[in-house]
Amino acid sequence: MTTVCVIGAGIAGLSAATRLKRAGYDVTVYEAQPSVGGRAANCEREGMRFTSGANIFYGFSPAMRALLADNGLSHVARRLPRLQARCIGESGQWSVDMTPTPQFLTSRDFSIADKLRLARFMAGIVLGARGADGDDACSTLAHDGETLRAFCEPRMGRVLTEKMVGIVYRSARGMGLDDISPSTFISMMRALAFDRSVMAIDGGIGAIAAKLGEDVGVATGVKVRDVAEREDCCTVTLESGEQRHFDLATVAVEGNQARNLVSTAGAEERAFLGRVTYNATIYCHCLLAGAHPGGQWFLSGPRFPWISAAKVSAVTDEGQPAIHVTLTVAPEIVQRSGVDIAEDEVLDRCLTDLRGLFPTLHAAPKRWFVQKVASKTPLFVPGYGVEAAQFRALQEAPERRVFYAGDYLYQPLLGGAALSGAHIADHIARHWPDLG
Repeated sequence: MTTVCVIGAGIAGLSAATRLKRAGYDVTVYEAQPSVGGRAANCEREGMRFTSGANIFYGFSPAMRALLADNGLSHVARRLPRLQARCIGESGQWSVDMTPTPQFLTSRDFSIADKLRLARFMAGIVLGARGADGDDACSTLAHDGETLRAFCEPRMGRVLTEKMVGIVYRSARGMGLDDISPSTFISMMRALAFDRSVMAIDGGIGAIAAKLGEDVGVATGVKVRDVAEREDCCTVTLESGEQRHFDLATVAVEGNQARNLVSTAGAEERAFLGRVTYNATIYCHCLLAGAHPGGQWFLSGPRFPWISAAKVSAVTDEGQPAIHVTLTVAPEIVQRSGVDIAEDEVLDRCLTDLRGLFPTLHAAPKRWFVQKVASKTPLFVPGYGVEAAQFRALQEAPERRVFYAGDYLYQPLLGGAALSGAHIADHIARHWPDLG
């Protein structure tokens, strides 16, 4: 029986591991953290529940739907109602849908000319990006060398680009329009034109990872120091110094960590992995007494110098109504100062902005904490999609034994991670079937 080692128990690693195990391979999964999930893990701190990263997925994702169905988990997914955010910026207030909907045409926040311009823009994406896969940004590389701003502004105008695209990417993803190529945006928007559903998981996204990890048997708290490809095996060296030998290995850690993990990687592979970057994010979580209808706000301009988003959720605390407020520190501040800002300063500055947004929420938090995420989302900068596609082609060599999986190779979404793991498992099944 072929032995396969999977390093990393995020969605990409678990997607590969469960698929390989069902196909009859002997799979060992190592996860450095004490629990599975990676950037999709359920967490709880100071009585507040949150995720380490993603908390939804898009219904257009066949990879996520297959991952759930293949593992008997389709029943835990539920469709969310229309998701909107109220935006406040220098040009006023308006609402945006997190997915394109026909209701935009009835909005009072935009002129008829704006509505027609956006409709033409979406029609151009649908007609011009045939064959696009919402789980794979590399399926739409025609504009990969441009910035998202350069793609949108000539087609939508500067103001509409900022109000419909710019504030969403800045507030929800911590990215600027000049930071990334349009490849991720085009592939997602075309998929959303046909399936606008947004899905959540009962118990949180982390519940999927926990169940998959339980099924495949993950060794948590085990750090891998080195992966080396040999002529007849792969040698995996643990932090303890123990060496274990496997027929194949899949490295499913963040791309910026994979470069130093595989000592036998070729120059071309190391060069690409050295260019993988992630944005950092800081969240301030506060639990306040009282009640609030909840909602989500995207913020910009001098009125809110410290926070770019505020999410308010109604919860209970010790049997009493309470409010869990999640405040996202503005990406410009994180880019300038990094994630090492003093937590007391983060709280004070964020609360000042929060009280500017909701003057009635003046009481001090009952409890609070700061969540610092050093690597949140891989950045598909201009030209990156072409390089990722070339790197993926290197993994198609039938004789290789070490593979890479992660959203940084497909799409910075859960669906991209799931597709990446599935593709590696399918490649192994094709090229090593006699040993399976």
